[in-house]
Amino acid sequence: MKFAASLAAAAAAMMMCATVSAAGMPPQIPHPIDAYKITDANNPCVMCHGDQSKIGQAKVAGQPSAMPADHFVKGQKKADPMHNNCTMCHQLKK
Repeated sequence: MKFAASLAAAAAAMMMCATVSAAGMPPQIPHPIDAYKITDANNPCVMCHGDQSKIGQAKVAGQPSAMPADHFVKGQKKADPMHNNCTMCHQLKK
């Protein structure tokens, strides 16, 4: 059952990425993430990009930008299942 839910979330995220791509690509990830182990229970990206008080604010050079509000589980500092795998939409900068 858990696998089916994860599969459904992945399929929905892929459809969302396709929609975003038509409007313009999401921001690239400008730093290495090779050592990150992203799981359903732990997303290290949220440690830096999870400051919800910065949502909607202009990007400041050298500072992590906040994930958009629609990437979070409502009322929590946790990425929702459709946004937990950042590299499904966000490419690494080369």
